[in-house]
Amino acid sequence: MSLPPVIDLGENSPIIIDNGSGWVKSGYSCEDHPRSILPTMVGRPKNRVVTEEDDRARKRQDKAEKECYIGEEAQLKRGALILGYPVDKGVITNWDDMVRIWHYVFTTILHTQPENHPVLTSEAAKNPPRERERLTEIMFETFRVPELYSQVQGVLALYTSGKTTGVTVDCGEATTTVVPVYEGYKITSSILSLDIAGKTLTDFLSRLLAEKDLNTSAQPHPAASEVPPFSSLTERECIREAKEKNCFVAIDFEQEITSMSSSKNID
Repeated sequence: MSLPPVIDLGENSPIIIDNGSGWVKSGYSCEDHPRSILPTMVGRPKNRVVTEEDDRARKRQDKAEKECYIGEEAQLKRGALILGYPVDKGVITNWDDMVRIWHYVFTTILHTQPENHPVLTSEAAKNPPRERERLTEIMFETFRVPELYSQVQGVLALYTSGKTTGVTVDCGEATTTVVPVYEGYKITSSILSLDIAGKTLTDFLSRLLAEKDLNTSAQPHPAASEVPPFSSLTERECIREAKEKNCFVAIDFEQEITSMSSSKNID
């Protein structure tokens, strides 16, 4: 992914971090596009040694191996990693891994010190107050940001259109959320959340491939008969990539069905 042109950011241009279940988007408020769209993913090597002697031997053999891999790096090495997703349905469920991702964003992607910039973060429409308190604590105490503002993703999306009143529909990786907003404030009692989103399509595609008896793994699982098809996180990542590269929204659904039925490459 190509980065937008680097412009003069000033000394304290605000940093924006959009925390999603599938992706973390980050950049500066004075730029039109995110600097990075990073998979919300942390991976750790599968074969970690446990004894002290083996640990020393392992370090001698492979000094380059990391404790964990983040984002695209974890995605590229997913076959050798145990993958974890610290955000579920917009709510942070693994704070340690989320801190690792934020640290990676500040230091590796934005190449800056967070204490020099105000930070704006997005949050789920029904984010529990205790979760917002914990985010605030981490940003101030761990990253020492000078200022912090957290707002619902739907409200922020409406702001980008220059409006403060309206209804936003946010379809993400794990959930679709409808947020009514009046004069810049969300109407909490009318927020609607549906567990139908990008992950739903990935699950559906997995079932279709399982029915055709296809498998994304290079080697069959030793207990394949006892394990549901595409049940590992690594296999699911392969399915998700295939979905994003090949699937599309049909403008005319009936016409697309007709075209696919007559296609010689349907299989």
